[in-house]
Amino acid sequence: MEFEPGTIRQRNLPPWVIGIVKALKVVPVPTDGGVFAISQGIATVEPASHVRELLSSIAAELRKEGANVGLD
Repeated sequence: MEFEPGTIRQRNLPPWVIGIVKALKVVPVPTDGGVFAISQGIATVEPASHVRELLSSIAAELRKEGANVGLD
């Protein structure tokens, strides 16, 4: 669906996987209640073209630890 009311344009498209966040860079922040980790807004992203390989390697590691992982 597309519509163009004035200068604002909106498109509703099916979702696409362009990447998966693998890790976030965090910084420890001391507070009265302890130390909390907050995001620095920087992430390590795995490109979508490698998602199957990434998930397979995660499943293999879990299987080594005895988990029953089904990956189709």
